[in-house]
Amino acid sequence: MATITNRVEDWAPPTESPGKVPQVTAGKSGGKDIKGDFPLDQIVIDQLPPGTQVHSCNRHRASTWTVTAKIETTLADGEPKFFFLKCAEDDQGKAMLEGEFHSMTELYKAAPDFVPKPHDWGKLNVSSPDTYFFLCDFIEMTSQNPDPIQLCTKLVQLHQAIPKILGPLEADGRIVKPCLIHGDLWDGNIGTDFETGEIYIFDASVYYAHNEMEIAMWRGTFNKVVTSKVYLNTYLARMGISEPAEQFDDRNRLYSCYMTLHESTCHNGSSFREQCYENMTYLINKYAPFPRGESGLPEDTEKDG
Repeated sequence: MATITNRVEDWAPPTESPGKVPQVTAGKSGGKDIKGDFPLDQIVIDQLPPGTQVHSCNRHRASTWTVTAKIETTLADGEPKFFFLKCAEDDQGKAMLEGEFHSMTELYKAAPDFVPKPHDWGKLNVSSPDTYFFLCDFIEMTSQNPDPIQLCTKLVQLHQAIPKILGPLEADGRIVKPCLIHGDLWDGNIGTDFETGEIYIFDASVYYAHNEMEIAMWRGTFNKVVTSKVYLNTYLARMGISEPAEQFDDRNRLYSCYMTLHESTCHNGSSFREQCYENMTYLINKYAPFPRGESGLPEDTEKDG
């Protein structure tokens, strides 16, 4: 298949967060100062369970669009507890974090053993720029690849929580019942609990869709782990393939175009648009080929597919 010329470098996740720590007046917990390099707004402190004593708040890991922190606390019953805080600026930040809170809340309702418990979102006491937060449980993750059996078993359970290209999917009396999907399930949004070995997913952008939409993201070359066929095959062995099964790979290509187009708008200069272009060209040549010379594409591209 022909490819777009002048291929650019593949995008990779950041090692440091580009965001800056919100310039808030640090709150107090139980009348005491809170240690750490991330000043914690009193608004956030007040959203923690009643009686919680906050000890510290420090920057934690990296995020492409936000700045993140780990909050160390002791609950009212004496149990040590950590929380995860994410902050972002302006209207874009508000949309992201409000959306993430509602997304994670819906996932938690359906699969509480598969996502960290979300607590709240809102606006910080920062006047310029407007800054927003998302608060959830903190889970210490390992660096190991997720176990494919556990990941796919949990994912199937999530997709079956709502009763289980698109014309053929509903031909011959078949119907497609949408299920709740994570919506952004790439390598970076899957982790394994360091203490229990349980797999969790996070940073969700949920919507209701054909379950195969979820795993279309695994086709993207930006994945280094879930792109392995063991994850796809394990999921399909548990969930099954929608009929017509022989068109599964073509549906997977089509669904992946949505993902790669979205990613290309977020990461300018990446190869995502090229991946989408190649998949769409393949599908057009297979299902709706143009008469020779009428596609508007270069001659060598018309011969591909």
